[in-house]
Amino acid sequence: MNILQIDLVTAEKWDSNKRIFGIGRYIKEIFDRFPKLGVKINSVNLGNLPKSKIRHFRTYLELPLRAAFSLKSRIVHIPSQTLAFLLLLPIFNGKKTVLTVYDIAPFVRAGEISYLKKSIASLNAKGILRADGIVSISDYTKQELVSQLNVDPSKIVIAYPAVDPAVYKKRKIDSAFLKKYQLDAKTPIVLYVGSEEPRQNLITLIKALSSLKQRGVKFQFIKVGSPSWPNGRETFISQLKKHGIYENTKIMGYVDEADLPSVYSMATVFAYPCEYTGFGLPPLEAMACGCPVISSNASSLPEVVGKAGILLPPHDVSKFESAIESLSKSKTLRDKYSKLGIAQSKKFSWDAAAKETVALYEKLI
Repeated sequence: MNILQIDLVTAEKWDSNKRIFGIGRYIKEIFDRFPKLGVKINSVNLGNLPKSKIRHFRTYLELPLRAAFSLKSRIVHIPSQTLAFLLLLPIFNGKKTVLTVYDIAPFVRAGEISYLKKSIASLNAKGILRADGIVSISDYTKQELVSQLNVDPSKIVIAYPAVDPAVYKKRKIDSAFLKKYQLDAKTPIVLYVGSEEPRQNLITLIKALSSLKQRGVKFQFIKVGSPSWPNGRETFISQLKKHGIYENTKIMGYVDEADLPSVYSMATVFAYPCEYTGFGLPPLEAMACGCPVISSNASSLPEVVGKAGILLPPHDVSKFESAIESLSKSKTLRDKYSKLGIAQSKKFSWDAAAKETVALYEKLI
């Protein structure tokens, strides 16, 4: 096997044992597979960065300097569009550059971010155009790169995220797990896993659940995940109280991956009213665990869910309400979507995504 070497440029150490999710999960799953594919990685990063203002200072000033003195390979891969600005620097001249793009939210939803973040997004947009090759995590993101940023489609390959079937699978729930998280297994559970960013559109789900409560339908609403947005948690709780379902809600925050499949497995239904996402890993995780999925039909989500879940317009409260009630009351319907979801989840593979990435390198050299 011929050994191919790449420089992998990330802000933080990508192979640490800290909490990982989202982009961090994608990076680790792809690049952990590289040794078996004959790819050697020269990692260029700043170690484990603190969550403070110094993090941004080091990312935008120190990382370029670190890269300038650490690059060794013909191919450089920057696995996040948030660092695309680096490609504007002359340190990459003479090298083939690859960039992973998850979504282009800062460009298409610019009204939700600050002026500073818009300025950084503008630099990243210019950097995206400089890449020799681009890895997109969905066809939706690929089409947006072409239509919104005028990226040459021949530069782009799609490498879908996936889930580990050894981890994300239907589990039996024991009393120790219920006690650990103080969960009630008797009342139907409506689960949401994700952030509290505006694009997650949680207000649709909150209104749907509020209407169900007013009609006497019993449920628990469980929310897993960090806010990941300024004042996101405060806004979320305020909306729960405004619509009268705060007492029916359990906010769990971050749940370790060792336990997350159990949360999916015990849920009656997983609801995901997201307006915009580059892929949407939580619905895939839910399907792999046999949890029936109700999702919006926006952005990339039809690619993820296919015909294995109930796809609805993201702002149609009444349809989300009806779908949640139907699944909650019908075991036959739940079993149907559970089986379809498990089958759908198996169509996505981390091994396949890693191979697509390596194939792009080989094309460029």
